[in-house]
Amino acid sequence: MNQTYSLKEWLIDTYGGSTPKEAISIAANDLIRNTSQNELPVKLSEIASLIGINPSPIYRSQLSTGQLIEINNEFRISLKMKSGKPPSIYWYGYPRLRFSYAHELFHCIFYDFSFSPPKRIAPKSKGNEEEEYCNYGAALLLLPYKLTQKYISTLKTNDIIIIATKLAKKSHTSLHTSFLHLLNSDFLTCNKRKLYILSSRHSGYRNRGNIKPRCILSAQYLNNDKRKIFLPTYKGLETIAASWSLLDHHNKIKSIPEYIVKNEIIEYNKNKYILNGLHKRINGSGYIWSDLYIDHYVK
Repeated sequence: MNQTYSLKEWLIDTYGGSTPKEAISIAANDLIRNTSQNELPVKLSEIASLIGINPSPIYRSQLSTGQLIEINNEFRISLKMKSGKPPSIYWYGYPRLRFSYAHELFHCIFYDFSFSPPKRIAPKSKGNEEEEYCNYGAALLLLPYKLTQKYISTLKTNDIIIIATKLAKKSHTSLHTSFLHLLNSDFLTCNKRKLYILSSRHSGYRNRGNIKPRCILSAQYLNNDKRKIFLPTYKGLETIAASWSLLDHHNKIKSIPEYIVKNEIIEYNKNKYILNGLHKRINGSGYIWSDLYIDHYVK
């Protein structure tokens, strides 16, 4: 294989599109269409069978949540379960395992399953490139745009918390994944200066940090109505200030469902902003959704 041929180029050449993400989207849509998926939740086992991998995962104690392993010259998806038994779909950790299963399925597109064991046909990735592509692909498998929009249209509400909560339950995904889908599909596009933040107590990227209130997702509409990230994923909320209302609300999350923000001034990246709006606890979870008006602060 030509060592100068990148994984990005391979994806575009193999699936089409002008960017790797477009290629991944095409690949995901093909898998959904070719398995005749018509509603949520997506049946990942049918996609596995189409690809050529045994759809039944192996449950075992392991470090990572999901792995693609080789047993007797065939690939298997291995998921982290100390009990070694399949989990209940009602278990709180089930959405995470489901995402891991979809992630490992996407690794399979880089192999030819007509060989035993399957033969890699894609160039090797650089750094975490392939992992990022598989995360992106997994989200598209779990929440295909058309099927998701079809379900959302039945809900008869524009309340993002209600939609994300019901969507997560219907699709067997996490709230994180559901909110991410809604942001990426421009559900919140608006002509007002707004700041949205989903936050929770978390140990950070790959659980390598201390458990503390962190930003999980953020979307800022301040200039030209274009969405931008305000706080990076897993950034600690104390970055803004120890006295920030959102951080204070996390400390009182069990006793106060909503926190009204009035003319709060914060500073981030050498810019000062004034905030008004609401931090709201999402029932049945440790998440807080912040819906805020934001503007540059001028004395």
